[in-house]
Parts: sequence; C-alpha cells; structure tokens
Amino acid sequence: MSELKKALRMRTLVSASAGIALASSDFPALIKAATQVGGWGIVFVVVCAGIVTGLVSLSFAELAGMYPTAAGVRVYTKKAFGDTTSLTITIFYVFFSIIIASAETYIFSAVLHALSPALSARLWVLIFLIVAIAMNILGIEIAGALQDILTYAMFVGIIGLSLYAILSAHFDIASVPFAPLGIGGFGTAIATTIFVYTGFEWTTPLAEEVASGKSVLPYSLPISVGLLTVTFALFAYATMGIVPLSQMVHSPIPHLIFGQSLAGRLGLYIMAGISFLATMTSFNAGVMGNSRLIYALAREGSFPKFMSMLHPKYFTPWIALLVIFSIIAVFSVTIAMHPKAFLVPILVAASIETLMYAIISFSVISLRYRERDTARIFRIKGGILIPLFTGVVFTLLTLGILASSSEYVAILFATGLVLSYLYSRYVVPGLGH
Repeated sequence: MSELKKALRMRTLVSASAGIALASSDFPALIKAATQVGGWGIVFVVVCAGIVTGLVSLSFAELAGMYPTAAGVRVYTKKAFGDTTSLTITIFYVFFSIIIASAETYIFSAVLHALSPALSARLWVLIFLIVAIAMNILGIEIAGALQDILTYAMFVGIIGLSLYAILSAHFDIASVPFAPLGIGGFGTAIATTIFVYTGFEWTTPLAEEVASGKSVLPYSLPISVGLLTVTFALFAYATMGIVPLSQMVHSPIPHLIFGQSLAGRLGLYIMAGISFLATMTSFNAGVMGNSRLIYALAREGSFPKFMSMLHPKYFTPWIALLVIFSIIAVFSVTIAMHPKAFLVPILVAASIETLMYAIISFSVISLRYRERDTARIFRIKGGILIPLFTGVVFTLLTLGILASSSEYVAILFATGLVLSYLYSRYVVPGLGH
C-alpha cells in the first residue's frame, strides 16, 4: 500500500503552524482587543494569550510525540475517551473548522475593495484555493516550499513594518488611554486575542510526512506560538501608536489603515501584500492539515474509502484535497455574497477550536493514567497541573463564546455536534460493509 512521502522539516512545520494561525482576520481581532485595554495593555494581553496558547501547545506536543500519525486528534481522543466520542469530536472538528476559511475571504475581499472596487473577491478566493490545492497535489515538498517562502516573507514584512512604525517620529503611544474599561476589560481582551492563535495545531496530521526525526513536530508547535506572540505584540503596539483606535475599531481592514497612515499609498500596498500572504498561507497550511486528517479517517473506514486514495506519482491524498476544495469553495463564495455574515463562521470556528483545546488537555490527563508506559518523546513537566489548567480555561472560553454570541452561533455549534454524533453512530458502521 502506498504511503505519504516523508519530506517535511522543522522550518516547514513552523511555517505551516504559524502560517495557518496568522490570517487576515487576525488584524481586526487584535484591534478589538486593543480597544478594551489600550496603551501598553495590548502587549500584556498578547503575551498572556500567547502563554495560555503555548501551554496548550505542550499538550498537542506530548500527544503528537506519543502517536505520530496523520489521524492526529482522532487517535489522541480515541485512546483517551473511546471510539464514538472520539469520532464525533473529530468529524465536528474537521468540517466545521473548514468554515474559518470562508470568513477569511470576507476580510480579503475588503482588502481588494480598498485597492480597487473593480477587483472580484470571489474570483481571487477561488484562485487562491486552486493554487493551494494544485501545489498540495503536486507534492508536499512543493506545498511546503511555497509555505516557507510566503510565511517567512509575511513575518519579515509585519515585524519590519512594525519596528519602522515604533521608531518613526509619528509614533505616540502615550496619548492612548490605558485600561479604558478597567480590569474587567483584560479578561475579555485575552479571550479575544486567543482567537488569533487558533489553527496552529493543524500541523499534527502531517506527522507521517516528517523527515527529520520524530521529535521535530512536537517541538515545532511551541516555537510557532512564540513566533506568533512576538509578531502580534509588535503589530498591535505599533498600530496603536500610529492610528487612533476610533478610526480602526469598526473596520475589517485596520492593517490597511495602519499602512496608509504610516507610509501613504506605499504603506497601503505593503499591508495589502502582507494580507495577501496571510490569506494564502492560511489557506495553504489549512489545506495541508485538513486533507491529511480526512485521508486518515478514510483510511480507517470512518469516511468513504475512495477519499484515502494517494496520487500514484506524487503520493499525496488528492481525493481528500478535492473534497476540501469543494467544501471551502462553497462556503467562501456564500460568505463573499453575504459579507455581513462573516462573524458567524469566525465565532463558530473559534468555539470549536477552544473546545478542542480543552479536550486535548483532558486527553493528556486521561492518558497519563490509561497509558503510563507508552513512550513519550515530549513530556509536560509538573504532572497534570498544566493540562488541567488549560482544560478548565478553554472550557470556560468555549462557554463564554457561545453565551455572548448571537443565537446562530450556538445553533450551528449544537447542530454540527449532533450531526457529527449521528454520523459516527449510525453511518460509519455501514461504511465498507
């Protein structure tokens, strides 16, 4: 039987993990958090969110080291909680996590409109998807090389422009009020900022394609979170010292406002280019991770077997990639036609991601007792203290998102969870029989 090709190294695992998290939709989320804490507070908030996310990345690292498989969360949760619960969670995670790509299209369509109202957002979204799918079908080396180039160029651009802004004569952070909403604003801001990290863990399904040692994938996860924290902190701080928050808080493209305020038309084009890279890397890395998880589920019989087919020449899951393309294309075009709905998929995806982070944390605790003797390449220090902390925190965050959002978010969340259970309970047993 054909196997996935082992070609990934540390630099690509970090670029994929950080690249999928850093999307164009992160910029308005950071500005929203900044309005709640102001001044130096935004740096504190980003660091706090980075620490909490970094702690949960340790749980993913321990599990990825124990079970280096394309099935990723499917295997982790199956070992911890049993087959039906695991399959329900994994199916829910796969298909509803895809919809975050559709929300990303709204932000990028706003970027295109700012450059030229004549540009077609839907056309460019489909072009992005086609490029990402084609690169992935042609081989993980090509998709990985593209990810490396685009991601590191994006980070250099954001960090460089942020430092230029902080060192410029126009920078003034002293006039920005500190903690305008009081201490309570910090809790809300941290919860908001955690959203910008979501997706970093989608490299775990790439475990079977790692070429440079089993320990590389576990260690790449906290490294990518650290890179994201530095980048987010610099950008948010730089933005607040250049542009009044009142000009950005209601805009889906605050990063373009920042670029234009800093360097005129040139700054606008630079930030538009960075936004292009953010959307492209998020799409490309998301396609890499999602397709491998779908391939693994089909390989075990939880999805139709044809989805586990590998390309005879490139050894890539080309059917799974086409499935991903079809789903994202439908959602993306729908959101592009109804842009006011873009917050719903963002919040649904955020609630699913935080729920998964809680489940992964509790999985580590469960397996510390169930599988004491299983080898662990990476082991969290301090017993179960850290996973217990992140499990509780992300459970509360999930409940907070659902309670504070519109009823559509909770309805979609509950509907997706129920349908995932029904599929795993009644459809999966009939596949292949």
